[in-house]
Amino acid sequence: MQNGQILNFSAFMTELAECTEQVAPVEFRQSALAALQCHIEFAAGIWGSAAIGAGLAFREVVLTGLPESAIAEVEAGASADPRLLSVLGAPGTTVAYTVGADDPEIMQVQMARYGVKHIMSTAFFDAELGLASGIVLLGADTAPPFDQPAQLFMEAAFGHLLRCWSENQIRALGREIAAAAGLSSYAAASHHGVVSAAQDEFLTLFRREWPGWRGPLLPDAVRGLLLGPEGGRHMGQEIVLSVRHGHDVSLLLIRERVVADDLRPRELAVAQLCAGGASYRDIAESLGIAPATARNHIAAVHRRLGVSRNSEISALLAAAR
Repeated sequence: MQNGQILNFSAFMTELAECTEQVAPVEFRQSALAALQCHIEFAAGIWGSAAIGAGLAFREVVLTGLPESAIAEVEAGASADPRLLSVLGAPGTTVAYTVGADDPEIMQVQMARYGVKHIMSTAFFDAELGLASGIVLLGADTAPPFDQPAQLFMEAAFGHLLRCWSENQIRALGREIAAAAGLSSYAAASHHGVVSAAQDEFLTLFRREWPGWRGPLLPDAVRGLLLGPEGGRHMGQEIVLSVRHGHDVSLLLIRERVVADDLRPRELAVAQLCAGGASYRDIAESLGIAPATARNHIAAVHRRLGVSRNSEISALLAAAR
């Protein structure tokens, strides 16, 4: 990049950082595209995530300069465009071209309907999540084709756009993550069950419970929690996974299953009282049971947890938060 281009790119990065810190996840991608539009001239933009199969099956897509009703057409047109699909074979490389008479008819019809004919696209395939992410910019049919400076700018910006989108989602869930710091690994997912960002540690633990999972759509057991208004917890054979809803995205917290997870409700209540320093008489009074019964429960908790003193219980319960 030349000096002017460097200054232009620096200004964009400042705007993108402000979006990351200040804009809600539901608005981030459109805001980021608007910031990009100040530096690259385009009539419409598409930022989508898709599972790769027979063509592209969009899971999430954000449009700017196009009506929401165009999403189905965008998916059909993308699947018919070999150049767009080939972008996935060169992750992070920006490709620009103009739709002409030799292109599939469905593409020509779509481009004409929306008054565009120039395409510039960049994509990345995350093999860990099984998710392709891409940004397609469309130039007006009255505008010149995208030039090399625009391609270089987009190629330099693309990785930052994806990283900031992940950071924006995680930032929105920051308070929940801070509360679980050191205890769990985390991921962010849409309320429809599509993972959009995840720690490596999360993926490692997740695949211990679901070895065949490749993403991006979560297993039914987890999607059920995402669809519920209160989130919830999945107790697996190997892991414990909790779902906490944010405003626009949900936080998934995962940790290894520990011995305290196997306590029955009454045993857990006794263990919590023991950890708080309660005597067997205090526990009997608190739970409305006989002192002898309280002693039996305490002994059962000690056996289950493999401890001999109440002072050892706190750490085991903390690991099961």
